[in-house]
Parts: sequence; structure tokens; C-alpha cells
Amino acid sequence: MATAWMIWKDRCNLDHKREVKHPQLIVNFALSIARDCYSKIQVKMQNKKRREGKWNCPQDGWIKLNTDGAVNPRMGGLMQGRCGGVREGLKIAKKKSMKNIVIETDFEMLVRALHKGVNVDHPLEIMLQDCKEDMLEVNACSISHIFRESNRCSDRYAKMGQEANPGVHELSNPLLEVLELINIDLKS
Repeated sequence: MATAWMIWKDRCNLDHKREVKHPQLIVNFALSIARDCYSKIQVKMQNKKRREGKWNCPQDGWIKLNTDGAVNPRMGGLMQGRCGGVREGLKIAKKKSMKNIVIETDFEMLVRALHKGVNVDHPLEIMLQDCKEDMLEVNACSISHIFRESNRCSDRYAKMGQEANPGVHELSNPLLEVLELINIDLKS
């Protein structure tokens, strides 16, 4: 398409401005546009592959807490609902005396806020402070961003939770709807 456009443009220049370009210049320019387009497509495909990650087991002696940002309006707002998963997960971990916790969430803004802090007048400052205090109480704790594509089990639970009764639901075993995703993660 780029070649056709260049030929058309050169033809117009010949008709209207009496300018003539060597045909090889047209071909070289068209090839450069084609290479540029190809490289942009490759970058997009590589970014997509990066996002198609998989869940990884934590190191020995560590427990992983995955949360997802799917939110039901009943939870009291988008950010509060998204932060609530981390906060409630930490409270359960403390209650069960769990130590050495790796937290992964698809809510990048929460990860940034917990690492860098927020202004005192931020609407979630109290909730974030609770999370920080709980993170200190579980011996060792880290939090990082994970793409939703690498967090499929949490994503599925979050979507199911939107239709459940409000509140925190603690499960002893995975639900059948999520068991298939767990098996896929274990095999990959």
C-alpha cells in the first residue's frame, strides 16, 4: 500500500510540479515504511506475549496472596473495593499466623501507593496505612503488580464474587470453577 501511495504521489508531483524522483528512491522509501510498520507490529505482539504470562509458585517458605481488581459497586467504590482485597487477605493471613507473604495484584496504582505512599488527605490513606501495618506484622511481605492474564484464578473468583452476598468469604478448598485454572497453572 505504501508503494502504491508513493507511486501516486510521485505521479502527482510529475503532473503538477514537474518533479521527477528516481524510482529506486520511491521503492526505498516504501520499504522503510513497511519495515517500520512491521517492527511496530512485532513490538505489539511481544507486549501481548509478555502479558500472556502464567502464575508462578512462591519460593519455599512463602505464601502467595493474589488479588484482583474486579469490583462490585456494593463495595463502596472502585478504589476501596480494589484495596479491600489486599487488606482482607492480610487480615486473614494474620489471623492464621501466616508469615512471609508475596502479594500480587493487577491494581498497579495500589502497588505504587503502598511503595511510595500517598498524601495524608488521600481518601484511601487510612486503608493504605492499615495495609502497611499488616504487611509489617507478617514478618516479611512484598507486593507487586501482575497482569490479569497471569492472575486468572483471582480474576475468576473476583467475577464470581460480584454475584455473591456482600462480605468476605473464606474458602478451605478451591471451587470447581477455579480448579481447572489451577491445574492449567500447575502444568505450565
